[in-house]
Amino acid sequence: DCGLNLSQEVTGLNMNTTYYWRVRAEKVSVTGTGGYFRTSNTLTTSKITGTYTIDPAGSGSRNYTTFSSAISDLNTVGISGPVTFLVKDDAIFNEAATLAINTTGTSANTITFQRSGDGTNKPKILFTGATGTDYCFRLNGCDYITFDGLELQANGTGSSSFMEEGFYLVGTASNGCQHNTIKNCDIIFSTVNNTLTVGIHLASAATSLAGAN
Repeated sequence: DCGLNLSQEVTGLNMNTTYYWRVRAEKVSVTGTGGYFRTSNTLTTSKITGTYTIDPAGSGSRNYTTFSSAISDLNTVGISGPVTFLVKDDAIFNEAATLAINTTGTSANTITFQRSGDGTNKPKILFTGATGTDYCFRLNGCDYITFDGLELQANGTGSSSFMEEGFYLVGTASNGCQHNTIKNCDIIFSTVNNTLTVGIHLASAATSLAGAN
């Protein structure tokens, strides 16, 4: 009930969720009430820009508790400026699906995943793969993305779930993965996996310079 107010604040809503509401015009000077007016709206978020954290124990609107949730937003809404994800030292992330990035950076609007904090250990991603998707990170024609100071570790228990590639950079005929940086990262494979393992795999179907990795 808004009373005579023309607006009403509602809190606790989630992004990318459709909400329905009803508005009733009430005749306060005579007996009876008006009818209901029903409508809906989908709450969306603007493109992301600036600095965010990835911390499983963190909170707030600029913190993600998993890599998958951060990359989901990155792919869903895109970027409107440089974006840096500060990844908490000593944190452990269990990721059970390939972290596929479809949003590209540019020379002006770069995307960075960077170790942050004063902890002893690098943030660790324990990755469990699946048949055909046994790479931890996959970049699909993306440019100007930096990974700095992460540890990727195989967490699978069998041949179908072992991590076999740390970073998989995939280019198409006319859209390659260019100007990307992977530095200060550890990629640790299973010692019982007898399948070929590749730390950084560049795959290209280039038919022009723009498609080169």
